[in-house]
Formats: sequence, C-alpha cells, structure tokens
Amino acid sequence: MKRFAVGVPALLASICGLVMAVLISTDGFAPYPLASRFNHDIGTPVLALELAHQADDIGRVLPLPGDITPDECQDFCVNFPKTSGQRNCASGCGQDLSAACRRAVFINTLLDFVFIPLYVWFLLTFVVSVIPRGKLRVIAILFALSAGICDVIEDIFILLAVNSRPVPIFIPSLAKWAMIGLTVAVIGRCLIRDHDIIYSIATDRLLGLAYLASGLLLLFGVAAGEWFGYSWIQHGAAIFAAAFLISGIYVVAYCVRRWLPGQLVRYIDNFCEKRESGEPVDVAVRAEPQ
Repeated sequence: MKRFAVGVPALLASICGLVMAVLISTDGFAPYPLASRFNHDIGTPVLALELAHQADDIGRVLPLPGDITPDECQDFCVNFPKTSGQRNCASGCGQDLSAACRRAVFINTLLDFVFIPLYVWFLLTFVVSVIPRGKLRVIAILFALSAGICDVIEDIFILLAVNSRPVPIFIPSLAKWAMIGLTVAVIGRCLIRDHDIIYSIATDRLLGLAYLASGLLLLFGVAAGEWFGYSWIQHGAAIFAAAFLISGIYVVAYCVRRWLPGQLVRYIDNFCEKRESGEPVDVAVRAEPQ
C-alpha cells in the first residue's frame, strides 16, 4: 500500500524532528538560551547557523563568553536556572551561556544524523510512488540523495563550528535546501497531475499544491535569500513539515482504524408496530461490525 509505505518514514521522521525541537526548547533537556539575535532575517538558531556566511553570523548563534551582554546574561539566569545554576548572575555568566548554546546545537546536530536518513527515505518512497519510470524519476531520486549527502556535510561543518573552527556552513546548507526544494517541487507537480492515487484525488491535489509551494519557497530563498532574507527558506520548510506530518498521521489513523473498527448501523423496520404487536424487539437501531 503506497500510502502506508510513504507514511511510515514520514511518521518516524516526524517523531525524530519533534524530539529534536523539544530537546532545545525552553523546557527541554538542552535548551537553547538566547532569544532571536540572528542575521539574514532568520528566526531559529539551527537555521541561522546553517546559513552562516561569516564568523559574525556563527558568533550570533554560538557566542563566545566575551560577546554576551549583561541583559542576555540576566535573562539566562532568570529563565534557565537549571542550566545556569544561577551562578555569577551579578558579575556575568558568559562562560555558562556560551557552553549552553554549544551544547544545544551539538545535541541537535547529533540527532540530525538520525533524522537525515529518515527524511531521505520518505522522499525516495514518495518519488517512486508518484513519478512514473523514466528520466524524471531518476533525476528526483538524485536530488533526494544529494540533499542527504549535503546535509551530512553540513552537520560535519556545524560540529566543527561548535568546536570554534569557523567553516563555510552555508555552502552545503544552501545546496541541501536547493535539492530538497527541487525534489518536493517535482513531487508536488506530479501529485497535481495525473498519477496513481495515494490518498484520494482531492487530498493528493491539496498535498501537491503544498509541496509545490514549499519547493518554490525553498528555491526562492536559496536563490534570493542574500537580498530578501532567508526567512523564505524557513517558510518553505514549515509548509514542507506540515505536509510531511500529514503523511505520518495517516499511519496512526490507519492503525487506530484497525484496532478500533467502526460499526455499521442498521435500523429495525416498523419497530413501533412490531413492539405494539408484541414481537420481541428490544432496540430500534442495531450496530453491526464492519
């Protein structure tokens, strides 16, 4: 079943992505302690680091102890007492805050090595499911595999940056987002056009529009982010994640349906007349298993 084959990797990748997000959230195991202070109109620390062009861009995500302002230190001590230990809040806590930023990014990057094969598996399965045999399918498969390879290189560069070795992280990152954008745009185009139905005609068309919009936003962000801001990549990734999650939710819905099967309702003809005549009828409606 194609929808199940597509949904399993989507569900696993969604769970992994959720774990990654929760771990670096405010109440997570390794919270990222700084508010948005990033360049290029980016709102998340991970994406800001991925698209870091210069040492200053990296420093805004992974600041050195001397770069921490007193206000940031105070916010860190108040909002993250477990991480800061509430030490040296008056005199400064640059060392603790800098270490907390690096720890959050480090843990997120390690988990990303698990996330990468899962989303590449999903993309490959979707490509094979909706694109007929031919050159377009081969090209889309190459795009998906290239995205995974670029993502691995990107993570290696991020780990180097965490250890204070500045590297051009944005090069493999932009290549990754371009490959993902091309892959999902091709998937979206095929879902909109005639293909072997996965969910239903209407659902496939809506998902196709979502994937196509996601791909176009990602590609625009990659091509024009230097001038218009890389938030376009963030928007495209959000749409992709939402459509991605729908495929994963289907697996849960399918399992619930199997575990809790519905029932057909059958109405008893002439219930009132039969009851008045003394026939043994107890209910007007009966449920029958499907």
